[in-house]
Amino acid sequence: MPRGPLRVVRIEHGRDRAAQFRRPDGAVRNVEVKGRAGRGGVQMENNEWKQALHLGDRYWLYVVLDCATPAPRLVRVQDPFSKLLAAARASFAHTISAASLLEAAEED
Repeated sequence: MPRGPLRVVRIEHGRDRAAQFRRPDGAVRNVEVKGRAGRGGVQMENNEWKQALHLGDRYWLYVVLDCATPAPRLVRVQDPFSKLLAAARASFAHTISAASLLEAAEED
């Protein structure tokens, strides 16, 4: 079975990405990808939170921290809706702190 992406769900002019990947064991992983130049938090829009709620443990948030440094770090959180507490903003986006991401991240 292919290990690469099954399909890219959404591309927004170089901003975040959402994709589906098939794992070697056949499981499908729905992934939201975000990046930060440093260690700041990331925002999840309402539609992203709805997908996270709907897909549960099949939904993963991948965040690349320190993108602008020589040592970027990939943080992967399975089921971010259940694991992360986030503050709602007036724009209906949800901010997740870097500390919360690191605490909820899966080990490599």
